[in-house]
Amino acid sequence: MASRLHLGKGIKHILHPLVNPVAPYVTYDSRGIIINGTRELLLVGSIHYPRSSPGMWSHLIRQARSAGLNAIDTYVFWSMHEPEEGVWEFEKDRANLIGFIQLVKQEGMHLVLRIGPYVCAEYNLGGMPAWLLEKPGIRMRRLNKPFMDSMETFVRKVVDVTRPYLYTNGGPIILLQMENEYNHWQFMNFFHGGFEYINWAAHLTSSLNVSVPWIMCEQGDTATVINTCNGFYCHDRIHTFRWAFPNQPSLFTELWTGWFQLWGEATPTRPAEDLAVAVLNWVAAGGSLVTYYMWQGGTNFDRSSGGPLLTTSYDYDAPVTEYGFPHERKFDHLKTMHGILREYKDVIMSWEKPESILEFGLNGAGGNVLAYGDVDKDDRAILFTFNRARQQVIAFKTPLSVFNVPRWSVSISVKTKGVNGKSNFTEVFNTAKVTPRLRTSNSLVVRNTVFHAFTKPISPSTIQYLAEPVGTQLLSDQTVVKTTHHGFPPQLKLTKDKTDYLWAVCDDVALPSVKGNPAMISMTFSHPPREITHVYMDDILIGILTDKDKPELKFDVAPFIAKGGNHSLSFLTVSMGLPHYTWHPESAQKGISGHVILSGADITVCKWQFIAGLKGEAVIPANVKKQTWKPLPSVVPPLSWLRLSFPLSQLNDKKITGFKSYTLKLSSLGKGIAFVNGHAIGRYWNITGGVNKKCPTAAEGVSCKYNDEFGTEACRVGCGEPSQAYYHVPADWLNDVPWGSSTAEIVLLNEMGGSSTDVADVHLIGIHEGL
Repeated sequence: MASRLHLGKGIKHILHPLVNPVAPYVTYDSRGIIINGTRELLLVGSIHYPRSSPGMWSHLIRQARSAGLNAIDTYVFWSMHEPEEGVWEFEKDRANLIGFIQLVKQEGMHLVLRIGPYVCAEYNLGGMPAWLLEKPGIRMRRLNKPFMDSMETFVRKVVDVTRPYLYTNGGPIILLQMENEYNHWQFMNFFHGGFEYINWAAHLTSSLNVSVPWIMCEQGDTATVINTCNGFYCHDRIHTFRWAFPNQPSLFTELWTGWFQLWGEATPTRPAEDLAVAVLNWVAAGGSLVTYYMWQGGTNFDRSSGGPLLTTSYDYDAPVTEYGFPHERKFDHLKTMHGILREYKDVIMSWEKPESILEFGLNGAGGNVLAYGDVDKDDRAILFTFNRARQQVIAFKTPLSVFNVPRWSVSISVKTKGVNGKSNFTEVFNTAKVTPRLRTSNSLVVRNTVFHAFTKPISPSTIQYLAEPVGTQLLSDQTVVKTTHHGFPPQLKLTKDKTDYLWAVCDDVALPSVKGNPAMISMTFSHPPREITHVYMDDILIGILTDKDKPELKFDVAPFIAKGGNHSLSFLTVSMGLPHYTWHPESAQKGISGHVILSGADITVCKWQFIAGLKGEAVIPANVKKQTWKPLPSVVPPLSWLRLSFPLSQLNDKKITGFKSYTLKLSSLGKGIAFVNGHAIGRYWNITGGVNKKCPTAAEGVSCKYNDEFGTEACRVGCGEPSQAYYHVPADWLNDVPWGSSTAEIVLLNEMGGSSTDVADVHLIGIHEGL
């Protein structure tokens, strides 16, 4: 279908220029954020400082600026900065928020600081510290004095610490955020003071006397802060925002560039084409800020992943990978688009809203052309041409040329001088026209990312191991703290979320006399054990349950009866992160609850002894060389610690300059936690992803279709492969070794055991920008 552009239609929506002030200031009007008298088109990248190492921050911020962004966005993670009540940390390691802010300023970029203090972010407990769970009577994110007192203390502390870095004080911070996506929970908490709570939070912002605007995302009923939008698309909500808050600008605080991944899932992706569509839909409709969530997703180091069951990788299919390198197609495609938007920022931001030049219908799908600038009179004008059809291509005609607009795409065309000085519009960008992915036989594919510059895989030079005490072996250990209960108390009451692991040991279990060989009996649970439970009989592993399994374990009792005497039953329950998005976070449950029935007998009433954590957790990662390590046996027992040494000389090629990173391949092992030179890399788990899910076939290629609205299940890749096989090791952590040392020490907790061959198949690979 061909549609013709008609020039000459008058446009009356121009905004008057603002006066530049003497002192720096930030304010806003209905069109946008105003910085020093200029309405800004803010292209923002979300980078979470705890999800990368400090050695990566400068590179990531500089890289974002090179891609055409003019601002960085980050949450503030309460649990990082107040790990214990009243104990503050803002300048150390990954908690160095001040250092991160200073780097943003050094690169000449603005900063959107999202204090929360609840941040969601697929982070453990939504970023809130676990010590809140111990406060009597606490109800999080409600009109509840214990929570509100702690929250206000934290918010005031963050504002005090960051006040010198507000834009009006010479710093980069132009916006602050209070709370996060509360509107949904506000409805559910209606009878628990949800409305009163969010208005209290809004009033708190006013009492803090800061000189930059406050925002609340996904709120919609609080006029004293700017209400913003999160989602895969938000352009269709601008009209509603303007109707509700006519004096506020339209801000898109989270454009989801991909999606998070759970263990057992295939890898989520979002096509570059569709992501660009979402940006141009928003900007053309009058949006003045768009934040890529995430610009660089990073890594859930240590035990920071939420969910539960969120993977250690938080790559998010973002324009920049968790390793800090451009995601080939997305990064370059968006960089080109940003350059055009910034070049025409003055035209776009000087108009209250666009003019609809021409409308047309395409089999009910519709499309239109929006203009900024007077297409007849102005020397500079920009058109956004939309084709929302799922299948059909539009031939779009201007007075002097024709260009095609592919299905489900947006074209940008700008005013030029044609033959004989006549005005014309030339296409300079289309969201669907992306440079094809380059993949060679030498490429390293990690998740959905292709790396072309990498070192050969390096094997460990030495491997040693230590067995972790299990079950009853812990009962006689005087260095281990034991708690006795009849039944199963809440796991978090005992672990306080300082460890994933909790032992429950009963050393007086009667086994029924069962004939046959094997003599199978059944153990059932009235409530499915949460996440993962290792079951030991007489200190021998007899099974592993996940919360996806039927809450029943069958095993052969004959070998244990043959031993005679009393028997022991031990459970090692494993937490895989606290919920990041839930109505009642203070009610989070872990491990075993309810009753355990062994061959018809209720053994819940046993005098259980509980031990929080593993003995090796407290001493091994930080004191590797002080342990008495043993040679690795051919059969590695479950629940053992592995020490792997890697020669740095093979990992650090002196010819390689510039930014570099490393990846640890762990697909040969079962499950556990990983440390590099004492730094906690995070949980690992070799679990197959995407069973019974639809992934693109080899014939369809690695990209999915993008001719429709995106959803979280639309573009999964890696069905039938491990959810995560490679684990990010920052370069500054790998090289963080004692003076004179020539090896990097990797320590792995191996929960499931295996063979020495499996352990030897662990490899380190260097990734770099090329020679």
